[in-house]
Amino acid sequence: MTTRDNRGRRLVTVDTGGPDDVFPGASVTWLHVPRGGYGYVLPVDAEVAAHGRAPSTRVTIVVATRSGRRVKRSVDAANLRWKK
Repeated sequence: MTTRDNRGRRLVTVDTGGPDDVFPGASVTWLHVPRGGYGYVLPVDAEVAAHGRAPSTRVTIVVATRSGRRVKRSVDAANLRWKK
């Protein structure tokens, strides 16, 4: 899948192994596993800030905390899905 911007230019993406390619500015859902592995996954709305050049690398995302602050987190690309 090739992702293009509103001018038709090809965007650089990270291949997540399927149609869920990630590019800066994309709205995604982060599948967060809380520390301690309590056996569940929390879906968190996020926006991609940056990513590494190689496929299947870590991606920097921006998420909102409970207090409303926006913080950056570095996550594995396999834990991101397109926001539906």
